[in-house]
Amino acid sequence: MASVLATSAYGQGQYYPVNPAGAPYGSTYTGITVHSSPNLQFLQNTLQTIYGPTVTLQVPIPTGSTAPTTAQYTNTVLTCAQAIVTGGAGVPAGVTVGSLAAEAVGWRPADLAATTTAVSQGIITSSATPAAAVANLNSVTDALAKVQPSLINSIVPSIFNAAGASTNTTIASSIPQLTATAVADVPTDLTRVNSIVNAGLAALSASTLTAAQKTTAFTDPSTGIVAALLAAPVATNNPALIDIEVKNLTFGGFSGMASLTAVLNASVAALQSKSNATNATMASLVDGALRSQGGNASTIASVVGGLNPGTQSYTDQVVAGYNNSSSLTAFQGYVTANPSFADAIASGATVRGALTSPVIVQWALVDGTAAPSSVVAAAVYANQSNAIATVLGAINTTARTPYGAATFADIAMGGATAAPVEQVGNVVANILNYTSTSNTTLNSTTVDSVVNAAIAGANSAGKTGAFADIVYKAEAVAYVTPGISGALVTQAVDSINTAGGSSYIAVIAALAGDLHGANRSAIQTAGFAEVGATSGDVTAAQSGASLVQAIQTGGATKTYTNTLSAFNTASTNASPTNSVIADLYAAVLANPNEADAGLAVAIKQSSVSDSLLVSVASDAYRTSHSTFLGLNPALQEVRKVVTHVKSEALAGNIGDLFDFVGHEIVTNTAMTQDIAVAATVIDPDHAHYIAGSVAFNNPLQASASVGSIFTYAQITNPHPLALPSLTNPSGALGTKAFPGSIGVVIDQPAAAAAITASLATGILEANLSTTDTKNALISTISAAVIASVVQNNTVLRGPVNPFNGAGDTAKTFQQSDGGVGTSRSEQTYGAAGAITGYIAEVTNNGDSTISAVTAAVLTAAVGGNARPYALEMAQAAGQALRWVGGTNVSSAAGGSMAAGNPIFDIASAINTTVAGLGGITLTNLENAVAFGITQAAAGVIGAGALGLNATNMNNSNGTVVVKAIGNNNSDFYIHRSATGAPVTDIFNL
Repeated sequence: MASVLATSAYGQGQYYPVNPAGAPYGSTYTGITVHSSPNLQFLQNTLQTIYGPTVTLQVPIPTGSTAPTTAQYTNTVLTCAQAIVTGGAGVPAGVTVGSLAAEAVGWRPADLAATTTAVSQGIITSSATPAAAVANLNSVTDALAKVQPSLINSIVPSIFNAAGASTNTTIASSIPQLTATAVADVPTDLTRVNSIVNAGLAALSASTLTAAQKTTAFTDPSTGIVAALLAAPVATNNPALIDIEVKNLTFGGFSGMASLTAVLNASVAALQSKSNATNATMASLVDGALRSQGGNASTIASVVGGLNPGTQSYTDQVVAGYNNSSSLTAFQGYVTANPSFADAIASGATVRGALTSPVIVQWALVDGTAAPSSVVAAAVYANQSNAIATVLGAINTTARTPYGAATFADIAMGGATAAPVEQVGNVVANILNYTSTSNTTLNSTTVDSVVNAAIAGANSAGKTGAFADIVYKAEAVAYVTPGISGALVTQAVDSINTAGGSSYIAVIAALAGDLHGANRSAIQTAGFAEVGATSGDVTAAQSGASLVQAIQTGGATKTYTNTLSAFNTASTNASPTNSVIADLYAAVLANPNEADAGLAVAIKQSSVSDSLLVSVASDAYRTSHSTFLGLNPALQEVRKVVTHVKSEALAGNIGDLFDFVGHEIVTNTAMTQDIAVAATVIDPDHAHYIAGSVAFNNPLQASASVGSIFTYAQITNPHPLALPSLTNPSGALGTKAFPGSIGVVIDQPAAAAAITASLATGILEANLSTTDTKNALISTISAAVIASVVQNNTVLRGPVNPFNGAGDTAKTFQQSDGGVGTSRSEQTYGAAGAITGYIAEVTNNGDSTISAVTAAVLTAAVGGNARPYALEMAQAAGQALRWVGGTNVSSAAGGSMAAGNPIFDIASAINTTVAGLGGITLTNLENAVAFGITQAAAGVIGAGALGLNATNMNNSNGTVVVKAIGNNNSDFYIHRSATGAPVTDIFNL
């Protein structure tokens, strides 16, 4: 999971002084993210106790303060770790050495080695007993591997080395256990497994243990590192993992601790202890040994074969394949002489690498008689990184026929068995592409056999998460052949059912793979019938199928609304758990670009286990994104955010949304958009809080998250679902007559204003350089204006009658038509609301015109699909400027049209982009700005101003009063930020 050191990203200084300053808004920096985690708060308090109040972890760093040096930070971490393990006073509830280590490393990943060493030393020096120290070290290893899987290979050497440096035998001898713990958390990431095992062995070799103790720690059948790794549950039926582990265990550089024979003895014993000594696993053991000790091939063969006679003939041939593959002639000759062991020979030859794995597979099939699926699997296991090319080596891609006696089903079986789970679907798609000269003439029987074999193969290797990928990819290839999709889904339902899986998945995956819906009816008819016939969950199948269809036919602009509604229905139907799972498959398979939102909605609207849902979402997401290993890191972060906010809501309090979102962004900056999506989906009513936190904590990249925040805020949703609560678990909201109470959004431009204002203030408070502030505002406000035009295929508009003051309820908003003082009745527009939100936050009382930065922002923001609303945006800018700036703006409104005149400055900035559009002239824009200034002077609020209302808006039961003219200046165009809260919540508008 990517992270950056946030403390280096910002300048120093107080928060931007919000307008007006003072209570309850606050203009003095008090910190945000440092208070967002008890672990971080503990670190902060300890840091300042040791080094004084001017050393801080706060972001950005307050004026007069400094960030700790590496030495100061690591000493603080050490002190905290010691306090935790000794039960010292002042340790916050819930803080453990594991949570502390995860937070400390995440906060300053640049110092991860020193930080992890400090935690380890604190544990070793202060734990009550050596056994307690080992348990604590193991907890830290596990915690860090779970939260930093992509960095764990860089983290664990510090833990291993600290343990090894201990003079206590129990602690130094814990390296095998610690190594196995780390591997168990990332078993599919073979690159990192390789580094972790090597680091464990290196630490063991360099440890304070005696030579005899090192040998015991290496090969002891109960406590040695060989047993810890190879007898672990993650190694069961896992040839690829066994291979990479044995390669490291047999590396000659560690032979001083145990001889090759001793390591092989221990390795075979470990596999035998778990009934894991099959041809495939023993061959992988031999493969791993050959990778590091190929020069001792004969020793490997005799030792391994002698220890496990049941597989000796097979493992002997693996070694023989290694020895007899220096050339194609030698390889063919040996296979021809030993045809029934072609699979074993192919495995050894692939490890040697003198021939390419596709060539090896081809000739092993042509010249051998071993089961073709076994030949393919053996070669793929021995060359995981080249799985697809290896599989295609089994096919004559010119003649479109398999080599030797193989069938396409055989190839699919072998490929799905051995390929990494993230490649299984691609293996199937590639095979199907070569079963015919054209995908329009595929053979139904062949397609079905490939699907069946792939599912069976994946199941045999424990890769049930590949089922959806197999069916989706098969249909994505086959859908252009008329008449075969019904049979394909029928076969998929049967195959998944036979494998013990949820057969409804087949229907959803096939429908999603039918990219244009051409075979929708056939798939639904056949699929529903077969699910029912095999006693599967038809309700779930129909629920997921309906969502796939809604996504495929509803258009991109309706996707989220349809998804939200589907999950709300699924969570209360006759089969809620399976239906939610089915809908999650549907949401991610049919719309992978919004996988974050799909998972977030599933967790938000249901009671299904979030751990199960993130696994389902990862399996579904793998169909379109096959580069990640295990659970998708971004989806795991989504799960974390949604479950945190939901649990607080159901407990009756949301007290840290701004802080929590900020904390997650600082520690996972590369996932800012994922965090913004998750937070907005779970709590759309506070989309402006989230926007402010995003802009404050990652200002230069905030623009990338703006569209998502607007989309998932449900501004135009006629049936919104807000944050779940104890009294309203679905979050369903009703309608209302006027803004000022919670319900469906009436004043949509006001929602745009609230979000945009938060974005602007967050950027200003980040206290960047002048250039960076300008760039951040231009990109972010431009994105906000674009997003405020249309959401879910609905143009953002205000109410027809936006006033409720006495005698004003029938009156309408007046919009300049570009003439001198003339206007028309008009509902306000979202783009104008966004401009209102921005101008209100960059204007100070006493300003007479806009700044050069604001002019640049306006020029950029009014482009694209916002251009038709040029007059509306011009008026909104003038109205907001006058309302906040005061009488200086009013007096500057007359006279010549030149720089320094607010009318000219605003109109010119907009005209640069929209000149000539629809006949609009600079004069028209000037008249619109002047009209807005005049309206503000008379107490008339502009587009979206309710989004910045300081009085009676939030949960006020409709007591807000908005007059057509003569409103109080202090009631509008206000925005709390920093230590306070944004003023108007979205669903009160």
